[in-house]
Amino acid sequence: DVQYTAAVLRSRGIPVQVIDCLGLDWELSELILCLQDQKSELVAIRTSTPTFDWDMRVAQIIKIALNSKIVVFGPHGTLFPQQTIDQPFVDAIVVGEPEMALLDIAERGFSGCEGVWYKEGDDIVQNGSRKPIDDLDKLPFPAWDLMPYKAYDGGTLMRNLKPFVTALTSRGCPHGCSYCPYPVIQGRNLRVRSPENVVDELELL
Repeated sequence: DVQYTAAVLRSRGIPVQVIDCLGLDWELSELILCLQDQKSELVAIRTSTPTFDWDMRVAQIIKIALNSKIVVFGPHGTLFPQQTIDQPFVDAIVVGEPEMALLDIAERGFSGCEGVWYKEGDDIVQNGSRKPIDDLDKLPFPAWDLMPYKAYDGGTLMRNLKPFVTALTSRGCPHGCSYCPYPVIQGRNLRVRSPENVVDELELL
């Protein structure tokens, strides 16, 4: 979703930078220096349950160093929105798919953006939910060029495959396996890309 969100923002002429500290092998201090150099006013942080505590520590340090607006998105914020928005250094969260919500935020701020909770003084404003993207073919291809993809490999089983990236050909799932977050995050309605669209992306990759 990071790569897709970056591609959506770029397609609308909005300056965007993706920073993958693991891929770049950066220390936290290098991230802060980069954000300060860019004078970043809005920082969106993807989080998940296993990384939540560390991600919030990073968000806190960014807030102290830059006083940027901090927006959090990803599975954990969708599953546990109240816990996420309650973090004192988080200004807003995206509940659900991030692409169009973050585009709205970048273009017009938090107010009225579907799928966004945000702080207004001491209050938490919960905007209405956003409908999932039905036609996935309308999304631009992921902005892998903005990421250090040459550092990515196939993981434990395919370490010799490098660079290694994946293609997301569908979203949602009608089943409810207890170990899988996809039905919870992406919904029970299976949405698929057309074969032509998938092949076009594979050829590009």
